[in-house]
Amino acid sequence: MAGVVHRFRLPFLALPIAVTLWYIGMDMAAVVTGGAADWELRQQYTPFFGLATILLALWADLRQHGPLDHAFWIYLFGLLGFWSALTADSSDSELARLGYCVLNLGLIAAGVALARRTFLEFGGLGVSIYLGHLAYDRFAESLFFPFALTVIGLGIVAAGVWWQRHGDAVETAVQQYLPDNLVAARRHRM
Repeated sequence: MAGVVHRFRLPFLALPIAVTLWYIGMDMAAVVTGGAADWELRQQYTPFFGLATILLALWADLRQHGPLDHAFWIYLFGLLGFWSALTADSSDSELARLGYCVLNLGLIAAGVALARRTFLEFGGLGVSIYLGHLAYDRFAESLFFPFALTVIGLGIVAAGVWWQRHGDAVETAVQQYLPDNLVAARRHRM
């Protein structure tokens, strides 16, 4: 994979390779478990493959030199598999839903640390889904429903304004804890 992407200098070539690996991996999971590659097996397998793909993209990001961003498409596909499988997993447990929100907040933090907007977008969408669940399911039959939506909306706007004012300082503080090669890769993307 690295040879093809590196030889042709087209980072987009990583995407079809990642898709192919995902399908091969699902077939291998079916072979290893001895079952058919049904929807349930794919739903259980996809978050682990997505996480492994994200780690592969992090490895590529740490080894990256130069202006070409070879890790972008690998991150995007890994996040798509990881996040969508977790989002599709329905749970009646409020604790599991809170865990989903915390995981998405972790994606936002990873997006800040890695200077990757894809993490911010998936994490922000997941937090919005959780807040929508709280507003609609917890306050649906209540007089407080419009107030809950207003508070959520104002909170999102306030977080955006705060980030606009303090985002550079937060990113500078985060860079102190990152490896030098990751800081250099961040500078190429900014």
